[in-house]
Amino acid sequence: MIPMKRSTSISLLLFLSAFLFQNSPLLANGALSLNAPLLSNALFALSAVERVNLECCFSAEERVISDDGTFNIPFPEQLRSQPRLIPEGGRFATRLLVVIDSLSFELVAQEVMAYKQVLEKEGLGVAVLVGTWATPDEVKEEIIKVYREYPLMEGAVFMGDIPVVRIRNFQHATTAFKMNEKAFPIEESSVTSDRFYDDLELEIASDFYSARMMPPSDMGVDTHDLLRRYLRKVVEAHQEVNWADNIKFFNGHGYNYDCLTVWQNQQFVLREQFPEAFRSSRGNAFYNFRQDPFMKYHLFERLQSPGTDLFVFHEHGAFDTQYINGGYPAPNMLGMSSKGTIGPMEALSISLRNRYRALSGERLEVFVENSVKEYHLTPDFFAPELLDSTRVADSTFAADINIVLSDLRELKPQPRITIFDACYNGSFHKPGYVAGYHIFADGGTVVTFRGVEPERFQ
Repeated sequence: MIPMKRSTSISLLLFLSAFLFQNSPLLANGALSLNAPLLSNALFALSAVERVNLECCFSAEERVISDDGTFNIPFPEQLRSQPRLIPEGGRFATRLLVVIDSLSFELVAQEVMAYKQVLEKEGLGVAVLVGTWATPDEVKEEIIKVYREYPLMEGAVFMGDIPVVRIRNFQHATTAFKMNEKAFPIEESSVTSDRFYDDLELEIASDFYSARMMPPSDMGVDTHDLLRRYLRKVVEAHQEVNWADNIKFFNGHGYNYDCLTVWQNQQFVLREQFPEAFRSSRGNAFYNFRQDPFMKYHLFERLQSPGTDLFVFHEHGAFDTQYINGGYPAPNMLGMSSKGTIGPMEALSISLRNRYRALSGERLEVFVENSVKEYHLTPDFFAPELLDSTRVADSTFAADINIVLSDLRELKPQPRITIFDACYNGSFHKPGYVAGYHIFADGGTVVTFRGVEPERFQ
């Protein structure tokens, strides 16, 4: 892999990747231990300025400095509840604010400071705000204090357990999908958005950019271990020289790019934005759900290909699902299933039965009536005995169609940047969410971005 060209056309991707990295405290027995000597050349050694900055956050009674230059900072409970600011390590025109909860900082301090250091080496100052907050208003109050001070705060990244805001009467802030807040429950129709933090007056005009580093809690791995592992690969990404010369795009069913005319001409636009990716046919790829009725297995292979810089999904989505082929795939030959032999009539029958199982009441009655009429089905097509005997096989078939969290748990996604042009894939208020599984997996992905409604902001 070889630096992304800083053209206007991809500036959005570049500033997204700027959210990521710095250096050095170690934690032992509840104390922040800076074990590297003051002038150490070790990878995660603090500079003299950074060391002084960190010392200034604690009183003499709160730290112990040994003869070899090592000092320890205990973290009693009262310190965890008091917001503290570790300032940028030098003079910078602008800065990024890292907002992190006290417990996460204790456990991931070395990686957080490594992230800080690598960004400052690139010319962006980084201040770290550490605290324990019960409400979003408490967080915002601290952010405003930093925002009003010099140097200019150009962005913020929220690490770990930072309160998530769900906003009412905010549907106008979403890009496409609008939910009727009177017709749907409050937990479904509220808009999850960090605009509360970065748009200080909530005028739909952010005062600075922002991002989340929020590991899923249901991946089977401790969230602090996930954050620690993620920050390490972010630092690694900032230290590499990497041109945007390998890009991949996928278009799912029922979406804007269902139109083949649009899909086939997409590459001409992208060639102007990513010229390095078109110097060789191996530098770009464009996939469509029509290429295989079980396309997700091909996507698994492409996602795990080393050297991919950008992967874009155009698809419908849920917080736990990427909808790839839709409910009615149409294989045009036998042997298209990953699990065995199946043809177009079998595929249609399975899809109809699965749809039947998902409905109830009046909607089910209308579905049965329309299906019998449209497909000339016999009266016993939806017989209880048949539904029971085919339930497991039909479920397996359905699992082959779309990408779900259990699939992602086994993958190692390699694209440095992945964009989800899909609803809900970035729903970071859920215990598990698609974007989180991509970025916190044991792969190479360091940036995920989702551009639509309602939880579009992360």
